[in-house]
Amino acid sequence: MPGTSSSTLNVFANDHENRMTVPYSGLHEHDTKLLIRNNWFPIRTYAKRRRFTKIYNVCINDSNITEAIRGENVLNMFIEQNTKFKIIASFRSILLNNIDEILRYYHSSSNKDNCLAPWVIESRVDLETFIDAICNKDFIEQAIRSRPDTSWTMHMLTNLTFYLYPILNHPIAYCPSLPIHIRNNPAITIAELDCNGKPFNDKFCFFRALVLMEGIKKCTRRKL
Repeated sequence: MPGTSSSTLNVFANDHENRMTVPYSGLHEHDTKLLIRNNWFPIRTYAKRRRFTKIYNVCINDSNITEAIRGENVLNMFIEQNTKFKIIASFRSILLNNIDEILRYYHSSSNKDNCLAPWVIESRVDLETFIDAICNKDFIEQAIRSRPDTSWTMHMLTNLTFYLYPILNHPIAYCPSLPIHIRNNPAITIAELDCNGKPFNDKFCFFRALVLMEGIKKCTRRKL
């Protein structure tokens, strides 16, 4: 449920030590690995949670870009939120200067070189749609847009940063789609829809389950 502590879910656990999480072999290998080490703090997977802004950073490499973006770690951002929120995403990369062959890391920013225009997220489906839109973007083109001039080319993508801005006093809807094996299990009572056939969005799932459980107890007592 939204508001579940990150210590329980281990969402975006900060990666302080593993400086070789981004494997690389290829052009300028030594300098690339050195640059990653020197800039590991902004490249690593981490989260910063404040009242008005939350930052979630995903460490990526050329072989796992889509996998990392679609991973449960990213989708679980939604679970931590209690209100609707605006989200912005920004790719960061290492660029190579074609003239003197110098490598340079470009930091994430919430106000420039964003993948998409800001989205308002009201449900997990909204977040999944947002992630799909990012995956359909040209990652290389996105990185090239951040270069200072045409003498620089994209060397490698390093991380994707999500900036979340909570919309206070607007509780988020939370009605996940249940797996088929749970839906079809006769031993499980499913309470997804109200009497009008609309998904529950009041976040009273615990109390609803409690009422159902008490009802089952009463029926059992009557049978006995």
